[in-house]
Amino acid sequence: MKILAAALFTIFSLNVQAAVKCDVEYIKFVQVKSNGSVVYFTQSGVLRGLGNVSDPTLPFMYQALLLSIEKNLMVQVAYKDGFNCKQENTDAKADWVMVQNINR
Repeated sequence: MKILAAALFTIFSLNVQAAVKCDVEYIKFVQVKSNGSVVYFTQSGVLRGLGNVSDPTLPFMYQALLLSIEKNLMVQVAYKDGFNCKQENTDAKADWVMVQNINR
């Protein structure tokens, strides 16, 4: 758990220039496609891309989303400038993922 927290902090720190932060929400599912892309579905009904398995940071972001589902935690994901969080975009690559426990 400490390793995951450190990895998430590193991902967040390296990508603070992300221009678009999507709303904090629960994740319904995460899917790995045969082409290596990873997508997730939000409580607001939007399907978004997370990245591709060839990206070295993707395993950490993927693990964070799985943890959020398992522990019923909320997630915020950020993308490059111009991204529309309200529209489906399965080709997008997330800049960072932050898991939050809003009850603490």
